[in-house]
Amino acid sequence: MPDHEPGYRPFAGLPEPPADRWTIATGHGLVVEDGPSGRWSPIFPSDLAAVTWDYVALGHVHAYIEVRDDPTPVRYPRATAMSRDGKPGVVLVEFVPGKGARPRWVALG
Repeated sequence: MPDHEPGYRPFAGLPEPPADRWTIATGHGLVVEDGPSGRWSPIFPSDLAAVTWDYVALGHVHAYIEVRDDPTPVRYPRATAMSRDGKPGVVLVEFVPGKGARPRWVALG
């Protein structure tokens, strides 16, 4: 993230993924509705719709959120220590040939 400000769009200009491997795109920002936004580092649904990578991991929101599953799974994983409902956990992403990325939240401890 070069600069956390309203003009920065984390997925603008994301290159096409290589065809011969699994791919994960990461971005720090807030998913907001398409249109003018005063938010810093906005991520618009239209930006996510253009992502053809296998999985998208987002940062900025301090809550576990399943943004979407299709066509590309997108998650805010949150901090490990209080990942979901105040419980520690992680997002485990399994990459299944022919099916794609399959993220799921897994409790720790």
